[in-house]
Amino acid sequence: MADPSQTTVGINRQRWLQVFVGLLIAIFIFYLLVSSINWRATVLALKQANLWWVLAALASIFINGVAKSQRWRTLFPPAQPPPSSSETFGILMAGQVVNFVLPLRSGDIFRAYFAGRDRGASTASVFGTIGAEKLVDVILVGLAAALVLPLVVLPSWVNADGSQVGFVSLVATAGWLGLVLALPAINRILARWGKRSTLSARLSGIVQRLLDGLTALREWRRLPVLLLWTAAVWGTAITTNLLLFRALDLPPNLLNAVLVLIFIYGGVSIPVTPGQLGVFEGMTVLALSLVGVDPAIALAYALLLHGLVLLLPAVFGGLWLYRRSRSTAG
Repeated sequence: MADPSQTTVGINRQRWLQVFVGLLIAIFIFYLLVSSINWRATVLALKQANLWWVLAALASIFINGVAKSQRWRTLFPPAQPPPSSSETFGILMAGQVVNFVLPLRSGDIFRAYFAGRDRGASTASVFGTIGAEKLVDVILVGLAAALVLPLVVLPSWVNADGSQVGFVSLVATAGWLGLVLALPAINRILARWGKRSTLSARLSGIVQRLLDGLTALREWRRLPVLLLWTAAVWGTAITTNLLLFRALDLPPNLLNAVLVLIFIYGGVSIPVTPGQLGVFEGMTVLALSLVGVDPAIALAYALLLHGLVLLLPAVFGGLWLYRRSRSTAG
């Protein structure tokens, strides 16, 4: 029988190896990014950034975090009340900190544990609410891409024009919506399958608890509140981009703000590096370069935005983790 301590050491080594590889990828991407950019112009742009607009963007990011936590609370199933508003916000921020440090979306597992099992509730069901949260954003990204990308000249290596990419996004969005609408039928199939054996019953139960987190997307009474908080999440994200445009003396163009949001979401949705270092900057520079922004200024924008996005979770998530450790120790 394997020694548990040796197993733990092996898991820890694997995690640190993933972090190390991720950092190497981040360094490589960042090197490719800055090797062809006028670094002095980037530094100068950062030095000349308007502090008041930067602070306004920081406030917008804070409101965005509050809106995300409230939307997450809306997605909890009726049989499993969500944590308090402050606790949900703290768990969300702490989960983002974990995502910054560890690869493979470890922060989502962290959120599911502390909002679920740690409260005596179903971890799988809470994980389903996180899936519902991602699903809402994927649908909106798909719709935004279908509307915005046809207006943009994509680089030649994409091997398709904006209208084709927009059409694919629209089809994928329709597929996700179809999945939500088919939930009752899927649950009936799982219930029948679960009667075949003990193993199938266990697997069916896990999948059904995961799908419980998606049920809020079908409840019409919750839909107005869910749409309200989703509008706040996306509205503040776009507002943050517009405010940072002003901070760097770039035209506050709504199309450009949405384009940056689409590219960043598409880039960071696949966890490659800790904190998405390098990937975040690369996707932002690519998006702004498509609309004629100088790459050096685009990099300054990317660094400023990424720094602000990392700052608030580090502060509020760090405070939550500190209070949690103190209460556990007590």
